[in-house]
Amino acid sequence: MSKKKLIIEYAVRNDKDQAVISEFNHQVLTVLSQVQLSEPIKMYWVSEAEVDSRAAAQASELPLSKRQWEIAVLLCKHYSVKRIADSLYISENTVKKHIQNIKKTLEIDASGADFLYQLYERMSSASEEV
Repeated sequence: MSKKKLIIEYAVRNDKDQAVISEFNHQVLTVLSQVQLSEPIKMYWVSEAEVDSRAAAQASELPLSKRQWEIAVLLCKHYSVKRIADSLYISENTVKKHIQNIKKTLEIDASGADFLYQLYERMSSASEEV
């Protein structure tokens, strides 16, 4: 069994574009629902503003350093390790080490898309408690 991941980033300019994106999302779900899969599909939509506001609100709720929070936010925005390193002016190995420490601190054993999903869920639940 192999897992596949589909990440789509887009910027919506107006309501018409949003309608097109919503229809596309619906079509993707319709097609995937016709495929017999060994595990349920995990999908979530999030705007950059949501991720930024949730991260700011919960910074005091979860025991992560400021740099770990920055990296967690960028991960939830689906930035690659290289893109995070370039954005924060640090090495890719430093980003990877921060990710390991985030996983350890939040006790997340998953990797890849499962890790991102659990990280996003933790960030969301922490902001709801604030």
